[in-house]
Amino acid sequence: LNQHDGVVFKITFLTDLQAYGSAYQLARQANKRYPNDKGIAYFYASLSGLTGDTKQSIALYRKYIKIYPGDTAAYNDLGYLLADQTTLYNEALQLANTAYKLAPNDAAIQDTLAWVYFKLHNYKLAESYALMAYQHTHDPEIGKHLRQILLAQAKLVEADKVFIATEQTLALAQIMLRQAIFILMYYQFGMDFSK
Repeated sequence: LNQHDGVVFKITFLTDLQAYGSAYQLARQANKRYPNDKGIAYFYASLSGLTGDTKQSIALYRKYIKIYPGDTAAYNDLGYLLADQTTLYNEALQLANTAYKLAPNDAAIQDTLAWVYFKLHNYKLAESYALMAYQHTHDPEIGKHLRQILLAQAKLVEADKVFIATEQTLALAQIMLRQAIFILMYYQFGMDFSK
């Protein structure tokens, strides 16, 4: 890897490990070194929010969107950040709607719209977007949002039906899937992976 790619790899790796503080420091330094790099600018905005600097994150996302107006993820991220961390719900809705127009089948965007509508107390629309997103992914965070939206409407039975997978459940599912594949490969092709 060249120096630029090495920095991007480290930022990505640290972000995946949820070592947001270290990733943020690298992104901040890299943004100074590569001020016109789209990926680094995005990481810098995102990691600012993940490390709790909401004000800086908002400013960086706004700057990023002016430079790269077609980036769906930035509209979505800023919309979610505004809905979750501020009371700028109308701006959040506008950003989320822009992202939705660009990528209507993206579950993360559907979830952002759900969260914005929840904050605006439009629970019916919030539920429809959250349900759509959850049915696509069964993501635990989206499930938590869906559950909260249902509870806000006093739909206790429906809320209890929302299964929110824990990390242990997901790990168990991966182990079971791997075992099922091994069994199928043994019966189909005679391959033995027990050794």
